[in-house]
Amino acid sequence: MPDGSPCIANVQLVEHDLMRPVHSICPIDAVVHCAPSSASAGSELTSRELTQLAGIATQHAIRLALQHGARFMLVSSGARTEPEREAEAQTHAAHRVRQLDVRIARVFNVYGPNMPLQRQHLVAMLLQQLSGAEPLIIPAVARPATYCYIDDVVEGLVRLLYGGDHRPFDIGSPRMVTPEQLRSTLRAATGSIWVDESTVATARRAPMRMETGSRPILMPKITRTRMRLGWMPQWSLRDGLAATASVLLADRLPTRVALSATG
Repeated sequence: MPDGSPCIANVQLVEHDLMRPVHSICPIDAVVHCAPSSASAGSELTSRELTQLAGIATQHAIRLALQHGARFMLVSSGARTEPEREAEAQTHAAHRVRQLDVRIARVFNVYGPNMPLQRQHLVAMLLQQLSGAEPLIIPAVARPATYCYIDDVVEGLVRLLYGGDHRPFDIGSPRMVTPEQLRSTLRAATGSIWVDESTVATARRAPMRMETGSRPILMPKITRTRMRLGWMPQWSLRDGLAATASVLLADRLPTRVALSATG
C-alpha cells in the first residue's frame, strides 16, 4: 500500500485486470465488487461496450467468490446505469442458480477528501473553483441532489457485508439539497465570505460541463437499510464538506475566499 494508507489486518491489496480471471491461493472471506457506471470510462467506450465489460468483470468476480465459498457484495450507484443493471442481474442469477451468498449496495452521490476535483460532481466542481479563489458559479444544469459523506458510506457497506440479505440496500442521505443550499453550506464550512461578483477580479468562465438529460432526481430509500442494518448517515453536510475541503484545499484554508452571490 502507498505510504500513509490505513493498515487493515487481514486485508491484502491486489491490483488486477478483471477482464482476466482472478486466481488466488489465499483464503478469501468476501469479495466486494464495484460495478462501473456509464461515466466510469469517460467517452472512449459506448454504453454497450461498457455494459459488456461490466458483465465480464462481474462474472470473474463472482467466480472468485464461488471458488472460495466467499460472500459476494456488489456496489453500484443509485443511478442504475446499463452496466450496473447488468452487474446486478448477474449477481441475482448467481444467488438464485448457484446459491451464492450475495449483498447488493446502491450508493448515492458519495463525496469525501479523496474525490478527484475533475469529477462531474457538483461538490468537486465547487471545490475546484474554490481552490483557485474563483467565484462559485453553479452550472445552469445543476439540480437538487442528496450527498453522503464517505465515512457514512463505508460504515453502511461494512454493516451490509456482515448483515443484510440478498435484496438491494440503498446507502445514501435521505435529505435533498438544492445547488444553492450546497453552495451556501460550503461557504459556511470553509469560513469564506460572500461578495458581489462584479467586485471579483477573476474573469467569469463558462459554466463547467455536467451531465444533462431528463433523468429523474435520485433519492435513496433507506427504510430497509435503517431497519435491518441500523444505519443512518451521521455526518452533517456542513461537517462533511469541512472535512473534505480541509484535505483537498489544505494549503488554502482558512483563506478568505471571494464567492459569487449570484451564480
